[in-house]
Amino acid sequence: MLGEGTIAQGTRFDPATEDWISDEILEYKTEYDPDRSRELLDEMGLIDTDGDGYRERPDGSQFLIQNIYTENSMAQFD
Repeated sequence: MLGEGTIAQGTRFDPATEDWISDEILEYKTEYDPDRSRELLDEMGLIDTDGDGYRERPDGSQFLIQNIYTENSMAQFD
């Protein structure tokens, strides 16, 4: 997020305004490890085959993550 975001668990509540949300909940499964992430993507066969900086699927098609959300709802990831 270009240094502007905070790594945290997805929640329906805003941790900035809800003081009951513990750090344990916010940090659950949020380890930041880019090297491990690259390793997992490689294992899945998602490789940058053409050197453009974007990974392709094993069949050569575009690997795309869509974030679908509305102003009043939580994000859904497809």
